[in-house]
Amino acid sequence: MRQKYLFIFIFFSFLLRLSLIPIIGDTNIPNEFSTLVLNIIHNRGFAYYVVNQENEITTKYIDSSKTIFPSAYMPPAYPYFLAGITSLIRNEKIAVFVIEIIQAILGSLICLLVYQTTKELFNETIAVLSLVISCFYPILAFSSSQISAVILYVFLAQLFLYLVTMLFRETSPNKILSWNIGAGVVLGLLILSRAETVLFAILVIIWLFISNRKSHWKFTAIFVLAIGITISPWVIRNFLVFGELTPLTISGGYNLWQGQNEKSEGTFGSYVVPPVKESEELQEKIRNIVLSNKYEIDRDQIYKDEAIKVMRANPGRVIVLAIRKFFYYWGGVYFGFEMNYPQVHSPLVLGPWFCLLPFFILGLCNSIKYYKKFMVLYLLLLTSTAVSMVFFVLPRYPIFVLPTVIMFSSYGFVIAINWLQKKFLFFSKIDISKSIIIQN
Repeated sequence: MRQKYLFIFIFFSFLLRLSLIPIIGDTNIPNEFSTLVLNIIHNRGFAYYVVNQENEITTKYIDSSKTIFPSAYMPPAYPYFLAGITSLIRNEKIAVFVIEIIQAILGSLICLLVYQTTKELFNETIAVLSLVISCFYPILAFSSSQISAVILYVFLAQLFLYLVTMLFRETSPNKILSWNIGAGVVLGLLILSRAETVLFAILVIIWLFISNRKSHWKFTAIFVLAIGITISPWVIRNFLVFGELTPLTISGGYNLWQGQNEKSEGTFGSYVVPPVKESEELQEKIRNIVLSNKYEIDRDQIYKDEAIKVMRANPGRVIVLAIRKFFYYWGGVYFGFEMNYPQVHSPLVLGPWFCLLPFFILGLCNSIKYYKKFMVLYLLLLTSTAVSMVFFVLPRYPIFVLPTVIMFSSYGFVIAINWLQKKFLFFSKIDISKSIIIQN
């Protein structure tokens, strides 16, 4: 594709995202993000839980509270991004508008990265098709106008895939070194944006060691070092404030409980009708936690212990829930209960997804003969699915792998057209017969 046409597509994708901001965009910083941001900009650190005047634990921002507990409830990258913009622009509505403009830019860059990555892995025709789908895919466009970490971590994931793709095509040692450092830094930032990608990072590192570039183990070591340096400030901060080594986020136990409690439907309990809540016994354990800087750690451990107890008591249900969550994740339809998640079964969400899905399966299956080239993409799909099957699924979760789904779907679509050309005269007029050839 000529550069000017590529620029036009990216520009129109930006205009589309920009136009959605005044129509459906958030106008304030919602939920837990608000508490974290307010505590950060008022020099109280990354804090979520505080003690109110009635000596009760709350997650609301209280300016007068003197008892504030450090938090690692969620990955830090997006809250600090929000806090950085908000501290510069004190008017919340204007700050949110600026944030959404930045996200619109990132959303447009996602489209560009999808095109460039697909072009390197497949060919120009499949890349153009992937670009068009990415630019106008409804949920990708809508996400830019929401105060959510989705666009940030999708951008970082796609940037990482592009860097790794270029890394495996490079032969110059100096350029290999540069791609390794860049990919390591971006993967580190992705981990700080979406904590469960630690599993993805571990598998990528293992793959790099055993791949056909294992002779360049020093470069892989530099890749690992770049990841470590990037996440080290957060690791060190957690050690200093909690007094012990902790996971990158302290919500794994709570999230496990959401997906594995006795009444779990495989999704977040507050979106179930009626909501799934903690038992009185579990609430009592939480109320009895000693108030200290380790409050969040102790709270998460209680949820973790409760979840493991339920899983051990009924392992068959764990398997059934895992299967259900697999179909929630890839099927997009939540069944067996009433769900109040916004637009959960909207035609704009499910329609495009069901259009892509058969071509995605076709493209994915046909790509296996080139498995070495696509291994990092497979690992992304595998880990994101596995994490959801163990914990819980929300309708927005598949957006994380949507660019990868689009790439394989475009490949599958071209394969289907190629097959139709051989069977039906009408389709022979479509000149993409050579487009199933994958670049070496």
